[in-house]
Amino acid sequence: MIEKEALQRGHIIDNGNNNFYFIYDTGKVVGYDNGKSTSWIRGELTSGNVYHGHPIAGDRLNKYLNKLGIK
Repeated sequence: MIEKEALQRGHIIDNGNNNFYFIYDTGKVVGYDNGKSTSWIRGELTSGNVYHGHPIAGDRLNKYLNKLGIK
């Protein structure tokens, strides 16, 4: 499962309130975000240990990469 891989290997962003994002490049196209194909996903782990994810690209992705000092 790609979301679980993101939790294990992704870049962690702490959003507070026991909510964490995991930004991860899967190395292959996994879907679309606002019409742009992308290999990146944003996994999310919430306080109830529930995780999910979705493709992320463009300005939304760049915002997180800038926060992480990757771009």
